[in-house]
Amino acid sequence: MTNRHRGFISLLVFAILIAGVPLLVSSVALAATLPPGFHVNLLATLDPEAGDAPIAMEVIPEGPDTGDMLIAGKAGRLWRIPNGSLTPELVVDLSSSTCSSGEQGLLGIALDPEFGTVDHNYVYLYRTYADGENCRNRVSRFPLQSDHTINPNDEMMLLQTSALGPSNHNGGDIHFGADLQLYISVGDNGFGSNAQRTDNFFGKILRITKLGGIPGGNPLTSGTSQNCAVTGVSTGGAACGEIYAYGLRNPFRFSFNAEGDKFWINDVGEHTWDEVDLGTAGANYGWPSREGRCPTGQSRHCQKQPKRFTPPVHAYNHRIGCDSITGGAVVPTNSNWPVEYHGDYLFADFVCGKVWALDRPESSKRATASLLFEEMGEPWKGIVDMQFDPTDPNRLLYTLYSGEVGAITYSN
Repeated sequence: MTNRHRGFISLLVFAILIAGVPLLVSSVALAATLPPGFHVNLLATLDPEAGDAPIAMEVIPEGPDTGDMLIAGKAGRLWRIPNGSLTPELVVDLSSSTCSSGEQGLLGIALDPEFGTVDHNYVYLYRTYADGENCRNRVSRFPLQSDHTINPNDEMMLLQTSALGPSNHNGGDIHFGADLQLYISVGDNGFGSNAQRTDNFFGKILRITKLGGIPGGNPLTSGTSQNCAVTGVSTGGAACGEIYAYGLRNPFRFSFNAEGDKFWINDVGEHTWDEVDLGTAGANYGWPSREGRCPTGQSRHCQKQPKRFTPPVHAYNHRIGCDSITGGAVVPTNSNWPVEYHGDYLFADFVCGKVWALDRPESSKRATASLLFEEMGEPWKGIVDMQFDPTDPNRLLYTLYSGEVGAITYSN
């Protein structure tokens, strides 16, 4: 995002202050805006004024704590919402080692694929790490203890970027795929040229093992590629073996389907387009030369996409009043949502608060998007994360930067 107006954190805070919207909104207000059959339930609220705007979430899928939610607060605190409770409990406070200015902070959570089924339960966190006078985006693994807390000294650093320049374009999502590898989204750090360079982590989707190694099948591994996990950059211009795909601006959120074999990347654009990309090994999505299906900055009569770039499956123009794509989630086929939405990819915009359903999202050609939740109203501006509950596929969970954590369900 540019310094012009695209800082997604500062933009919403400014909008809230100008509009006089209360920071903690009620589920009653939201319920009135939903289409027939859809219902919203408030699960918890965090305090953004204390630095705990809820940025990312995960649900414990198995074991004695099934259904508990873990919520990342922007300033660096991780919270647990016990299943059936409205009261968040502190899991760990990493704020003293987290940079949180601008778009930095505690940005992503993933759970070990074996979480709840073995004695060791690992939580993976993506945060902007305070490394002396520098800030670096870092992915680390922490064991969750039996008392539901994490000892910050038990950190195992898996990967980090080189020192950051601007505080924006951090990306920040992490998810395990069905291949049991960890996928990571990293923004271009405000320099578009980073996205086309394969000797650093910026503007990329990365793929590593649970212990931080380079798995087989990564597209840029060769005899000359390097492991860049410690420094975030290679020497001599060699490709970093952790790279899975590149050419992205700010892939703040991406989402796997329930099977974990396909994922979609929400890439925040600059002045003209935001886009949804199908995650593909070795793909170059074209930033900074391309945005949406056009040369950057253009929206009409665009030249054909060069073959070296992978086009988005969907893009929307900022002229519609929406210009910061955030949360995404695939509707499970075993959900009791209307069958016409099964398998659709839902995505939200932080600025306008609308949610779309993308039909045929697995297609490399243009997919069709229809508004699912239209004109959701002021409280919905600030959607940050969405996912379907793995313990209840009828529940679409969401977080709002204003502090709300909630669920949308459907019934006839």
